[in-house]
Amino acid sequence: MTLERPTCFGDLSAWWVPAVGEDVARHVVPEGIDVQRRLYVECSSRAWATQVQVMEEALLARLNRRLAQERQFNGLVAGFPSR
Repeated sequence: MTLERPTCFGDLSAWWVPAVGEDVARHVVPEGIDVQRRLYVECSSRAWATQVQVMEEALLARLNRRLAQERQFNGLVAGFPSR
């Protein structure tokens, strides 16, 4: 699957950190967006991936408040590096 990586992903401090908070931003990084406008994120651990799933609705609401309607996300997909 190919993910779109908008140019704004280069400056996470401008949109990601203010939307999700510094604690979440330290452990969760946006990777890209699929054709269904789901935001894929990489989490530092399985625990953080689970936390993102629990907080999905609240995180999406906070992120989408910062975006134009046509750019809003329809879901979050959380993954974590396998070691």
